[in-house]
Amino acid sequence: MTQLKDQHGGRPNKDSGIVNPPRRTIYKDVVLLQLFATVFLVDQLTKFLVRHFVELRDSVPAEGFFRITHTFNTGSAFGLFRDQNLPLIVVSVVGIAILILIYRSQARPGKLLRLSLGMQFGGAAGNLLDRLRLGHVTDFADVGSWPIFNVADASIVTGLALLAWMFLISDDSKSGAKNAVPEPEKSEPQPVEGAAGIPNINQDSQLGIQTKTEASSQPGESRESGEPAGGE
Repeated sequence: MTQLKDQHGGRPNKDSGIVNPPRRTIYKDVVLLQLFATVFLVDQLTKFLVRHFVELRDSVPAEGFFRITHTFNTGSAFGLFRDQNLPLIVVSVVGIAILILIYRSQARPGKLLRLSLGMQFGGAAGNLLDRLRLGHVTDFADVGSWPIFNVADASIVTGLALLAWMFLISDDSKSGAKNAVPEPEKSEPQPVEGAAGIPNINQDSQLGIQTKTEASSQPGESRESGEPAGGE
């Protein structure tokens, strides 16, 4: 028999006959692509403006808790692993590949997962382009004593935190579902009615004692005298 797709494009499972939902293709995921493009473009635009309108090492304003400080970073996010441009390019490519595998592992990725991956894709692509073009990453967001970062760094960290939170919630829900499984109820043994003249055996569930009851052989006989109820 020819197996047909369902109306949503799913294919039936050969073993169970259940129609599996089709996997979403990453390059056709409009929401994910929009998130990726938004983060990437905002990151590149802000870096472009900082490089062209703020002198290197200058801050706008000169003092304050939040400033725009033009600097660059040869390491990873927040100034880690300095002067490791080539290894970080490789790490960025591997990271993007892992994100694609995470997406493909889900038959129907949820909104939060797509939000998390879209932010990480955009941030990783933004910093990767800087490393390939400039040999370093432009940073400008100067918040208090925190290391100077950019939009791509913030997007990557936010996406990773969201992804970790989703995995923790998923593990908690699975463990809660296992603990909530009720135990099967134990049924009391019921006495079985015997045929006429055959003793019934009743089991006392608490004492483990068996008792016999004699069923009357005929419905008209008296149980005490063994004589007919209407006898003389």
